[in-house]
Amino acid sequence: MLTVSEFASMIRALYENDFILVDGDALYDENRQLRTLFLPIGKKPLVLVIEGLNYYATRRETGNAWNLVLDEGGEVAAEILDANGNLVIDRYGEAIGILDLYVAEHPGFSLDGAKGTISLTGYECVFGYVTDRDQLDDRNNAFLDNGMASISLDDREIEANRTAVTQIIERLKETGWRFASSTYGFINARDHDLDRIRTDTQKWFDQVGSLTGPVSMLHYPNGAFITGSDER
Repeated sequence: MLTVSEFASMIRALYENDFILVDGDALYDENRQLRTLFLPIGKKPLVLVIEGLNYYATRRETGNAWNLVLDEGGEVAAEILDANGNLVIDRYGEAIGILDLYVAEHPGFSLDGAKGTISLTGYECVFGYVTDRDQLDDRNNAFLDNGMASISLDDREIEANRTAVTQIIERLKETGWRFASSTYGFINARDHDLDRIRTDTQKWFDQVGSLTGPVSMLHYPNGAFITGSDER
C-alpha cells in the first residue's frame, strides 16, 4: 500500500518524467490484437491499475479510508476518520480523488481523459458497501475478527447501498476510470479447479458486474496467472 503523500509524489514524478495515462481498454481491439497508440511527441504510455479497492474491514485497522462517497459537488471522495475519530469526506483521502485533481491541474498527464482501471473483488463489500446479502456474513465475520460491531441490513438498505455504489461507478466512468475483475474472492486461480473458478466468476458477475456493467479485463490476484493453453 501507499500513503496519500507517497501516491501524490509518485504521480507528480511520473508526469515530470513524461509519462501519460492511457486507457487500458485502448491497448487491444475486440479480437485481442494490439492497437496502435498515437501519443504526443516524447510521451511514454502508462496504464494505472488500482487493485482490490474494496475497503475490507481489516483496512480500517491500518488507517485506510472506510468507503467511497460522492461529495457535495458530486465528485468521488473518501470517507475517513480524522484525528478526533470523526468520519469526514476528503477527496485527498484516496488515490482516486488525488489523481482526479492532479489531472484537472495537469491535463497533459492524461490521453483523452484517461485515468486508471479499478480492479474489484466482491468479498465483504463493494467500495465499503454491502451490496448483496451473500456478502453480509463475510462482512460481519471480518468486523468481529477485528473487534468491530456487526451490522444488520434489510433488503431495502442493501438496495440503497447498490444505488449508492452505482452512482459512484457512473461518476467514475464519466471521469475516465475503467473497471476490471480481481476475481470475486481474490483467489489464486492456479490453486483452483475449473468448477471453483466458474463459481467464483459467476458470483463476480452477479454481485459486482451487475453494478459495473461489462468489463474486458481480469487482473489475476498476486500475479498468479493461467496460461492460454489451460482450459481454466
